Amino acid sequence: LSIQSVRPVVAQTAVEPIRVRPIPKKGRPVDYRGAVGRYQIATEAKPTKVAAGDPITLHIGIAGTGPMNRIQAPPIARLPSLTSKFKVPDEPLAGFVDGPQKVFTTTIRAKEPGIDEIPAIPFSFFDPDAEKFVTVHSEPIAIEVEQAETLSLDSIAKHNADSRQEMGPSEDPSGSIVSFRNYSDPQLLQNQTTSLPSIWTLLALLTVPPVIVLGVAILRISDRVSGISGYWRSPLKKLQAELNDAGNPADVSDALSQYLRSRLQHTQSSSSRSTWIGVLRRLGHRDLAIRCERLIHQCDHPPLDASTEQFERLKQEAMLIGNAVDQQLRSKRFNRTSRVRLPRATTAAVAFVFLTVSTVSTTLATEPKTKPTSTLTPEQMLVVLSDANQLYQTAISDPRRGPADRKQFALRSADKYQLLVDSGVQNAKLYFNLANAYHLSGQRGRAIANYHRAIRLDPTNGTFHRHLEHVKELVPKSDLTTKPVLIEILRDANGFVLQHVHPNALGFLAITFWFVAWTLVLFRLLRFNFPWKTLTFVTFILFAVTNAAYGLATNQIASPQVAIISESTVQVRAGDGAQFSEVEVLTNSDGMMAPVRHQRGDWVQVVTPNGNVGWLPVAHVEII
Repeated sequence: LSIQSVRPVVAQTAVEPIRVRPIPKKGRPVDYRGAVGRYQIATEAKPTKVAAGDPITLHIGIAGTGPMNRIQAPPIARLPSLTSKFKVPDEPLAGFVDGPQKVFTTTIRAKEPGIDEIPAIPFSFFDPDAEKFVTVHSEPIAIEVEQAETLSLDSIAKHNADSRQEMGPSEDPSGSIVSFRNYSDPQLLQNQTTSLPSIWTLLALLTVPPVIVLGVAILRISDRVSGISGYWRSPLKKLQAELNDAGNPADVSDALSQYLRSRLQHTQSSSSRSTWIGVLRRLGHRDLAIRCERLIHQCDHPPLDASTEQFERLKQEAMLIGNAVDQQLRSKRFNRTSRVRLPRATTAAVAFVFLTVSTVSTTLATEPKTKPTSTLTPEQMLVVLSDANQLYQTAISDPRRGPADRKQFALRSADKYQLLVDSGVQNAKLYFNLANAYHLSGQRGRAIANYHRAIRLDPTNGTFHRHLEHVKELVPKSDLTTKPVLIEILRDANGFVLQHVHPNALGFLAITFWFVAWTLVLFRLLRFNFPWKTLTFVTFILFAVTNAAYGLATNQIASPQVAIISESTVQVRAGDGAQFSEVEVLTNSDGMMAPVRHQRGDWVQVVTPNGNVGWLPVAHVEII
């Protein structure tokens, strides 16, 4: 087969005209936003058990046959059924296309307790096949709204209506444990570093008492010190010189006795010669003791017709005994009962010096890193600070507003304070203001994290500690499968103490107990009779407790890093991504603390309170 010829063929097709008709206005729902096709709507809310005014994350999903990228969110801010019971943001919602659906996310807040459901959300579209408007509804979501945990909002508003003075760093104007009035002076915009006593001041306070006691102890035991220094003057050579000068056997006996008293470090010059012999026996030198005893007896009872040769043999034997004692005592350690030592309390107290110095070193090591240079001008910072203070004041000073409204104002003020922090301002009072705003807006985790940051910069501020412990008490206690770490138990106990005692008072008490303990040791060295051992031991224990409490107060969280969860419900993943399997779901987790192991991109690996290891999004935690 082959092609014999080719000729062109021209053909025409008939295309029916496309008629684009406008969307009819008759019967158009008021919530219609231009959707054409067929759609369904579904909603999801987390959490479903909240306090009045707490944020509820509402997810709205729309799926259908039309172009999903052109779908707009339903105007929920104009739904009376929703806005009558919930605080709803009025800005347009931005969504994202996820496969065959588009998802919108917003945050709503229940205005009062007792609300039992989120009403159905309508979505209207035009069905071109049926040529009519259709409105579909999501299913209502059952929720439980309790009385607001932050009941202090009402009392704060009432108190601020009567008094508007600025709270000082340790004042408690309301008469309660905590007061939520913020600082407003421009000093909040000044960067600061950790304010702790100078390490040289602390070292001076710690070393002066033991140095004084040591000096007095040296003076009190000078006779024993002289015995020790006699060793360096070679008692053996002194014995040889005295034997050379000896004129009779009694001089030989006295020279040997003096040598034994000096060599054995005995201080009682009135002791009999049998004492030295007994000491030699207790030290295990029985042969030397027998030789000494024989020599002393010969010196004390010399024969009447003793010759010069016999006298020389006595001196030679005394010198041989001296050499033997010197060799034996050099090869063995002295008996503990014959050595000079300071009181046991003095020795034990030295350990506390290292404990305190290590505490101070650890505290100083927690000095925060330098923040980046501010991106706002000083004038802009003042404007932002003023706006933040006004919003916060509105949140706490108007008792006519409901919990949801006040929490919304507190959240807006927190955004302003956070803007200053993100611009590089590092100030303890600013962190404190930010923590108060987060707390009153219902975000416990972020509040706890910023209280910690404030304490790191000003560890001795009692107001910061009281607020931190107050908010930590609001974190639900979960049934943990692992036992709490000892250091966390101590920190919790210390937190209770700090609600009633200022950290500076703990430091003052620690220094006071330190001085009292060494004073008791000094009085004992001065021969005062009293139960000094018990009193000194108790005083050093009190010093250790107050010093440890001060150290924990000034070093709240040490390395390694800790993540404070800032969401009420989080999914712990097996890897650093949402595609990994679920390890654990933490509920009521806002404010929980989890040690950090690694951080990779936008995910952080933590150890949960139940002991599981998994990954959380960085956006769901505050790392400190």
